[in-house]
Amino acid sequence: MARGKLTKLGVPLGDVIDLAGRAIDVLPIPGHDPASTAFYDRRTGLLLTGDTVHPGRLYITDFPAFVSSIGKLVDFTATHPVAHILGKHIEQSRTPFVDYPVRTIRQPDEHVLELSRGDLVELHTELLNMKDMPTRKLLRSITIFPRRVLQVASLTVAVSGKNDENYSQFQDTLGLTRASSDGTLVP
Repeated sequence: MARGKLTKLGVPLGDVIDLAGRAIDVLPIPGHDPASTAFYDRRTGLLLTGDTVHPGRLYITDFPAFVSSIGKLVDFTATHPVAHILGKHIEQSRTPFVDYPVRTIRQPDEHVLELSRGDLVELHTELLNMKDMPTRKLLRSITIFPRRVLQVASLTVAVSGKNDENYSQFQDTLGLTRASSDGTLVP
């Protein structure tokens, strides 16, 4: 067992957890969050990726780390049988290239939770095509959503007109809430 940095669970990254003879690989996958970790169950072929890869918006806080992590997952899945990639939740519609709006509470036509290695390869290809210019992009089952796009939300943004018909869409896109009667928005 290799020893190194620990996950939040106290398990060494790159290690294997032995659950009474059941091997679970621990894979560091920073990019969404510095502590993001994937778990691979050798018995079932399930790759658990949390918020890093799921059918929906992939919020990326460190683009180079995220691209590297997705590349490592692609390489890992090339040498390990993967039945499904399972993320933490669903934000994508069953209709390809359509995600649900931010804060949707009813999703009657949602995508299944399971993703495939093909989805992972498609994601990696698109990330590599972006080079150093990450942009928001809808894929068949995933939406790439770089944090750079959301950094505007850390600023106070003024919107003219309280009844602006684009206000709600603007607010949802940036994840902002109305702070005062003058239309000033804050995170």
